[in-house]
Amino acid sequence: MPFTPVVCGTLALLCTIAFSNAAEEKFHRQLLDATHNYLIQKAEKVAHRLDSDRFQVRIQPLKKQIRLPACQLPLDIKDITQSDYGAQHLEVSCTGHWKQPVKGRIQVFLPMIASTRSIGVNRVIKETDIQWLSKDISTLAGGYYTQPEQVLGKRAKTVIKAGSTIDQKMIFH
Repeated sequence: MPFTPVVCGTLALLCTIAFSNAAEEKFHRQLLDATHNYLIQKAEKVAHRLDSDRFQVRIQPLKKQIRLPACQLPLDIKDITQSDYGAQHLEVSCTGHWKQPVKGRIQVFLPMIASTRSIGVNRVIKETDIQWLSKDISTLAGGYYTQPEQVLGKRAKTVIKAGSTIDQKMIFH
């Protein structure tokens, strides 16, 4: 039985949609792979410099409505981030064709000093009050301590909650 024009038109539309989806998937995969590789390399350098053995890279999902063709050239990545870790802002481009902003996050974990229990104001910090916890340094704004001798024998300025990373604003120097 021969195809009718309606069926042929429907097949052509289905083929176009399938091709379009495959091209979009290729573009998204190419963009995400290049961005992921770039951020992994950056995170490895930072982790090595900070003597960390643990890091994590996350990339914000791309919007599905972004429809750009896959690039036949290696993608260029411009890092417009102000920090080595934490929020990352990149501009990925296919030279002469398109540019796409991509956001990600680099988490670098370091062992640091945290409280084992609640420590009251003016209380002297003892060895039984502290523990090592691995924390993402991009989430710590007030500085942190990595050696017990930095906090032992010091007095608490504020109440330090159990499990809190002890930072510079919490103790008298």
